[in-house]
Amino acid sequence: MKEKILVIDDIENIAFIVKTILSREGYDVTTAYGYYDAREKMAGTDFDLVFTDLDFGEDKTGIDVLKEVKKTDPTCPVIINTGNTDYMIASDAKLFGAYDYMSKPVEQKRLVHTVRMALSHRAMSGDNANTDVYRERYKTGALIT
Repeated sequence: MKEKILVIDDIENIAFIVKTILSREGYDVTTAYGYYDAREKMAGTDFDLVFTDLDFGEDKTGIDVLKEVKKTDPTCPVIINTGNTDYMIASDAKLFGAYDYMSKPVEQKRLVHTVRMALSHRAMSGDNANTDVYRERYKTGALIT
């Protein structure tokens, strides 16, 4: 099954380019063009990764998207993308749980690598969660500490 990725950017051309790159890598990519459009799409689909612009030109930002995603699915990696070079924003993004922070313009190789790493990290986190469920269900202790 293909991993589902939500790409959010208020500039349609950027969203289209990112969608094209990730679709060629075999991902199922949906685009949204702002916070409210993204919320609507997140309400109907569980995404494996969210790639979001920081500034939508709305009253909400990519940090708001990040908070919303982490509220509903703490294991879903969120990658923040922005043309702003203020590293305090990157720090805030990490503080709220962003997997990574990328500056525009997006470099194709870095985008693909970062998405692969984020999805791999999520899969490993899921494996650990399943191990914890197994331990609880069968009352086993950790074999390796």
